[in-house]
Amino acid sequence: AKRLSELEIIHPGFEDMFNEFKLNLIELNTNHKYNTGEKATQDFFDLLRMIYRKQILKEDLDREFNRDALYFAYVVTKNKELLNIYQESEKGDVKVCRALDEMFEESTNKGIQMGIKQGIELNQFEVYQTMLDKGFSVKDIASIFSVSEESIKKLLMKA
Repeated sequence: AKRLSELEIIHPGFEDMFNEFKLNLIELNTNHKYNTGEKATQDFFDLLRMIYRKQILKEDLDREFNRDALYFAYVVTKNKELLNIYQESEKGDVKVCRALDEMFEESTNKGIQMGIKQGIELNQFEVYQTMLDKGFSVKDIASIFSVSEESIKKLLMKA
């Protein structure tokens, strides 16, 4: 919808009671580049798009963004990395993308590491639980896998 009347929230026959106005909608999850005609506004939307997609285009790595756009992107996203960059920067435009790219990469790596750790724990849990079901004691399992009885009990209690 690009106009109030297209939202279909006005019941037929009541159209004359409402003023028609144009809606400006921005989709951040698309590749569409909006030309706002104003650098700060353009920078703001481009920053939000990058954060939403967690992707920095190579041509943007050294791009300088309006400092106010950076701050407003922080206000909208509550991304503390943006606030840190804003506070560390001087007046004028700011290079943001390299820091964001590193943050996205670090976030991805942490997610992968957490996934691997959870997978290992799940596998350990299943093995320990199966052994308990087969009649092995916690002490026997600890001896077989060279782990402490406490660590087995802790893992079994998590689930």
